[in-house]
Amino acid sequence: MGWKLSMVVLDKSPRRYGFRLLLNELGYTELKKVGKVTFEEAINPKEGKLYVGTYKNKTIICESHLAYDMLNSGLSLEEVRLNEMFSNKEVCSLVLHSGNNVWGYSVSKNGKKLRVRAGSSDDGTVIDLGSPLEEEIDLLGKSILDKEGGRIFQIDGDEYPEDAVGESFVFSLFARYFNVPLDYAEDDLFELNMQEYQFVKNEILPPENRKKEKIILWIIITIGVTLLLLFGKK
Repeated sequence: MGWKLSMVVLDKSPRRYGFRLLLNELGYTELKKVGKVTFEEAINPKEGKLYVGTYKNKTIICESHLAYDMLNSGLSLEEVRLNEMFSNKEVCSLVLHSGNNVWGYSVSKNGKKLRVRAGSSDDGTVIDLGSPLEEEIDLLGKSILDKEGGRIFQIDGDEYPEDAVGESFVFSLFARYFNVPLDYAEDDLFELNMQEYQFVKNEILPPENRKKEKIILWIIITIGVTLLLLFGKK
């Protein structure tokens, strides 16, 4: 493995929201434009920076922690918010780090985790939940389970542990949204301009707290309007 990437793909462009509102909803505030970098640079995001762009009507967000936080059985708060904002559309995280063969991907839709798998050479496969996706079938078909339940992949006469082929799974998941695996993508993708931002990250309120906040705001507004009507006449 030689790739390093941390990216989230939204199966829709952010036309309704725009980049700033979308990022604000995810807790990224005090956004300051730094400049533009290529997709090839953005997929390995610098700490404290994030990068956004659109390609083939899909939204791409690259940030150090966003994608990693989605590699769990439950939905991260950011994932919950994205599912709310983009109903009936998939939210996918893709992660690779060649240092110790870290790999992972997560797909959710309408508030449900459809699939999540991740692992590394240090820890093996740490999570594997949900039914296999179409893009996984071919590679999974080349594997067998060892006595410990781990997968061994038999490719071209050689055997490999799962962390050695995790990169290929991530590439294949990329094709779910862009029609070709990442390592076969056209040059125009790698040369795509991505907007770079500095930011401050704030915690997102869970859905139940947001509802309470809206109710409190509605009460305050109602009281204010009532007082204005009562005393404004005098």
